[in-house]
Amino acid sequence: MHTETQQPGTPSPASGEGVARVEYLENGVAVLYLGASSERVVTLTETRMNSIAEQLQRLRQQKPPGLIITGPHLEMFTAGADINVIRDVTDPKIGEQLARQGQNLFDEIESLPFATVAAISGPCVGGGCELVLACRYRIISDHKSSSIGLPETKLGILPGFGGTQRLPRLIGLPKALDIILAGKVLKPKQALKYGLVDEVLHAENLVDRASTILTGEQKPRRSPIPFFERLATSNALVRGFAKRKAESALKKQTKGFYPAPPAALEAV
Repeated sequence: MHTETQQPGTPSPASGEGVARVEYLENGVAVLYLGASSERVVTLTETRMNSIAEQLQRLRQQKPPGLIITGPHLEMFTAGADINVIRDVTDPKIGEQLARQGQNLFDEIESLPFATVAAISGPCVGGGCELVLACRYRIISDHKSSSIGLPETKLGILPGFGGTQRLPRLIGLPKALDIILAGKVLKPKQALKYGLVDEVLHAENLVDRASTILTGEQKPRRSPIPFFERLATSNALVRGFAKRKAESALKKQTKGFYPAPPAALEAV
């Protein structure tokens, strides 16, 4: 097991609840913890997202050999955005502002000048899933609490932090629509089958494995998207056909009473 040490001359990581903190492995790889070990549930509040943004800015300057993003303990990665905040939004402009904040933060992760690995154990849903989609690699533990997906449409909303764009590019349009429109949350082996994660492994090996990926010792082998699914993602004609087919299926399922799935389809 690697020892976590702080690099000389770097700011002390925040240790309180509700914020992210950064520590370093002996090989210099940075580990960003999304919360404190005392937090039973980690939600992406404005305070937490601001702290993640601050840590990313420091890391961009320090340029470690790689970054691992993980939860505070084996039973929690992040439960995503704070549902209470979403519930209280009555002004579309505020809703757009909140969505843009998450999109900009995850764009920052995607554009970091070093590789990133999401080391997932516990729930990784909603905004949490959208966060890890911005990472280069995703590995997940086989812990009984581990799961990953985008359940937003079941709550009457849609993925607003970039998931409707990144997921189809990662796994292909057909599988992405299957997850997004149905609001699916997958267990680790299901997620591996979909291509949503790169590896499933024992929880105690999670950080060590993420570190070996970042140091280039052994990168995950990612299965290519099948030809038709790749065509349905990139070709406008085939994509249009897939959209019409999905629209027809949604009309039968929702009878026009549930606006979130059609809105999510349009966003995709």
